[in-house]
Amino acid sequence: MLKMTGVKIELFTEMDMHDFVEKAKRGGIAMAVHRFFKANNPKMGEAYDPSQPTTWISYVDANNLYGWAMSQFLPIGNYKVGR
Repeated sequence: MLKMTGVKIELFTEMDMHDFVEKAKRGGIAMAVHRFFKANNPKMGEAYDPSQPTTWISYVDANNLYGWAMSQFLPIGNYKVGR
């Protein structure tokens, strides 16, 4: 597809860049689940223990991740290695 558009693709300058792409081909974590969570914050009423660190439970649900990814531009240059 990029060949048909005539876009000039910048080459990787470091092996780390190539390794990153190769490792990312199969994707990553899709779900992380723990069986038991315990919060400790002032909104819990009498169950709150001020002697313990304050903790919260957060649930995040993301929909249409594939559709969003397919609507993004493909990288063609300005690659950087994160260190």
